[in-house]
Amino acid sequence: MNHGLSCDSCAALEARLQGVAAKLRNRVMVAKMSSETDGRETAKRFGVPPKELQILFFRQGTMYLYNLKKFDLSSLSAFAVGLYKEAPSEPVPSLPQSPIMLVLQVIAVILVAVYILMMVLTKKNEQARKKGF
Repeated sequence: MNHGLSCDSCAALEARLQGVAAKLRNRVMVAKMSSETDGRETAKRFGVPPKELQILFFRQGTMYLYNLKKFDLSSLSAFAVGLYKEAPSEPVPSLPQSPIMLVLQVIAVILVAVYILMMVLTKKNEQARKKGF
């Protein structure tokens, strides 16, 4: 569940989602985040606009948007157990690359190029020695 609102209806929904987590424990994991605080980057990754309530369901690399009109315990549970298959879905977006990972990838490419160059030069030196140069 993603929310950017602090309101009574959100607190009630959170309580229902905790009920789903208890009812379906060992089958589903329920988590919440706020797009206004520490969940900004995660909300951006999943395309959730700020200050908007969304319930997302993740299964085997696919993200499903809860699109039912009811937010009662039985509807939420039914969605998590199987109704999600009928909901709009898309692949889970990959994690964005951090700047340090990009730098490390460039360094790795440079090191591979240097290694290949050294191998070629070593082979040429060996061939030159064999010819008596």
